Amino acid sequence: MRIRRSLSSKFGYTFNPVFSVVAEANVANRKLLEKVKEYFGGVGSISTSGNMLFYEISSLITLPVVIKHFDKYPLQTTKFVYYKLWCIIITMLINKEQLTLEGFMKILAIRAVFGLSEKVLAAYPNVKPINKPEFKHESAPPH
Repeated sequence: MRIRRSLSSKFGYTFNPVFSVVAEANVANRKLLEKVKEYFGGVGSISTSGNMLFYEISSLITLPVVIKHFDKYPLQTTKFVYYKLWCIIITMLINKEQLTLEGFMKILAIRAVFGLSEKVLAAYPNVKPINKPEFKHESAPPH
C-alpha cells in the first residue's frame, strides 16, 4: 500500500493499493512472473527497474483476485497478519471510507503498522498505529 501526496485529495494524501511480487531480473524469473500473471487472469503488469522485475496489480477492481487466492491458500508465516491488515484497507478503499476523516485516519492507523514516511508523520503527527494482531500458526487442514 503506497501513500502518495495529492493536491486534489481532501486530506493531502491518497492510498494506492498494490500487490507485488519482486524478483531478480533474468529470463527464468520473467517466465515465472508471466505464469503468476496468467494465474491471476492476466491482470496487472510486469516491469523492470534496475536489476529487478516487478509484477504488480494496483487496481481496486482487480485486487480481489489476489484476495480470493490468499483466502483459499492462506499464508503460513507472520506475513498472514500483514495480509489481513492489507485486506481491511482494501475493503475500506472499495467502500470509499478514505473520503471521510474518520476513515482516512483509520486507514493511516492500520497502514502505520507497515510504517509511514516522515512526510506523512509530519502531516499527521497524532496518528497512532493499531496494535498489530499476533500471528498464530494453525496447522493446515487435512486434504
